[in-house]
Formats: sequence, C-alpha cells, structure tokens
Amino acid sequence: MHKIILFSVLTILSCKSQEKEGNFSEVINAIISDAEKHQVVMINEDHDTPKHRVFSETLLKPLYNLGFRYLAVETLSESDTILNKRKFPIKQSGTYSVEPNYANFIRTALEMGYTLVPYEIRMDEEDELGEQNFITFREECQSQHLAELIKQKPKAKIFVHAGGDHIREKTKTKWMAERFKEKTGINPLTISQSHLDEKQNLNDIKIHKQFSDKFDVDILLEYSKNNQVVNKLYSVLNRVLVEFNLDVLPQSKIYITTEYSKFGDNAIPVSIVNQSNKAYLMPNKAYVIIIDNLKNTFNITENGKVMWNQNNEL
Repeated sequence: MHKIILFSVLTILSCKSQEKEGNFSEVINAIISDAEKHQVVMINEDHDTPKHRVFSETLLKPLYNLGFRYLAVETLSESDTILNKRKFPIKQSGTYSVEPNYANFIRTALEMGYTLVPYEIRMDEEDELGEQNFITFREECQSQHLAELIKQKPKAKIFVHAGGDHIREKTKTKWMAERFKEKTGINPLTISQSHLDEKQNLNDIKIHKQFSDKFDVDILLEYSKNNQVVNKLYSVLNRVLVEFNLDVLPQSKIYITTEYSKFGDNAIPVSIVNQSNKAYLMPNKAYVIIIDNLKNTFNITENGKVMWNQNNEL
C-alpha cells in the first residue's frame, strides 16, 4: 500500500527566456565549420561530468544537417539488438547510459534519425585477451569495430562519442582514434572536453586550437565552473524549466510515460528532481513522476504548459 503525496508546480519557464546562450553558439558553429571538412567527428567526455553529454547533444542537429547519420557510442552493449527499433535506451542498453543526460542524448539522436552503433570491446573478444595488455587490446577492438562500419558503408558520416583519452591521435599508447586513422585512412576531427580544468573566471565555455597538439587532439573545450552552464546548454536544446513545490523532497524520478509503462524500473529517467527542486524537460511529452514509490502523470505541451492528470498508486 502506498500513500499519495500531493505536490504542485510553482512555475513553468521557457529556458530561452530565462537564460542566454552565452558563447555556446559560437563554439558550436566553430566546431561545425570544421566538421564540414571531415567524414568522422570524435568527441570525448569525462565519465563523471554529465554536462559533457549535454554539449554532445547540442551537436547532433547541426551534424545531422551535414549528413551525419551514425552515432557510435562507447557505452552501448552489443546485447541490446533492438535499440534502434525501440528508439530509446533502457538500463540494459549500456553502462554510462543509465545516467539521465546520457539517455537523453541517445533519445534525441534516435528521434532525429541517427543509427546508434556500439563499438566497445565485446565479451567474446575479452575471452581472446590472454596475456595481451588490456588497454592496447581494447583500443584495437574499438578502432576495428569503427573501421568495419566504414568498410560496410564507405561514405558514412559518423559521430563518435567516446571517453577520456580514446580520441587522442598521436601518443605512445596508440589510442583508438589513431588506430582508426591507420585502418581507414580517414583523419577524424577530434574534440576533447576532458583535458582542460574548469575555470572560475570563464562565462560559459571556451574553444582552444592553439595548443591542442599538447593533448593530441584538434580542438580543446574549456568549461566554466559556473553552475549555470548546464542550464544554458539546456536552453540551446529548447528544454522547458519546471520548478516543483513538493510536500516532501526525496529524489523524485521523472520518466517518459510510454517508456515507463513498458519497462517500469528498467526504464531510464529523463530527470531526477532533487534538492534543487527543478527539472529541464522536453516539450510535447507525457511524463510520469515517481515520488517515494508514488506515481503522478503530467504532460508538457509544445508551448511549455503543464497539464496534470489524476494521481495514481504504483
């Protein structure tokens, strides 16, 4: 038996009216200008920095407009064979993709028309590791999987979302990007989000090319420590800001209704309402919010209005 906890919405605000994009547009435009000259674009993330996934999501549409149709994601498991048909990830889809921003990145790509491609080392390949160095073996497997896609689709334009050092091009370790280039002859555009420390005195984000050779990539991104950076990224993505006034304030998970109805706890939330008491959600969607095992449903319309439905027990 579950008791029903009632709550109300304080405000619904369009991100566009609340935040300025700062210099994100300039950085995105600069990257896209370089991407026009490349068949493959590789960007990395720090696995503990979810805003890197949000920035990668901002690149999906302009890259799609350039003809990119494949998104290769390090985290994906080859066992989720129907991800592209289902059009959204579930917990079994991958490791890092259980984090809401990563899952939203994947959802957006699938809705836009990208084909998702796993390229991580497979379990059957790990059995062949033997006495080989794991890092070397992993980089070889990752690069080979991406090279196989090029072999099957020679003209395919691929957006690769990797982690950490995998996108570095000229090192003793010989990371994935360098091996991919050797196998295919394709020079990828490599973008690092993880190699520069965040700075307090930056407004939003800064793009560097002049000393990128130090880190063996083409472009380095430097983020501000300002907490509003993520909110400004959401504004680029046209997310709607929803502020909640909860009678209690646990960590409340928000799911897309159709996903939760099919997969329950195996679905991945689009957001988690915590002590900040707010969430950035996609317009024109129906949602379920779970508060301490209680279910309430609402819709966000195209113009950013919230429509509440009757409360239900789980």
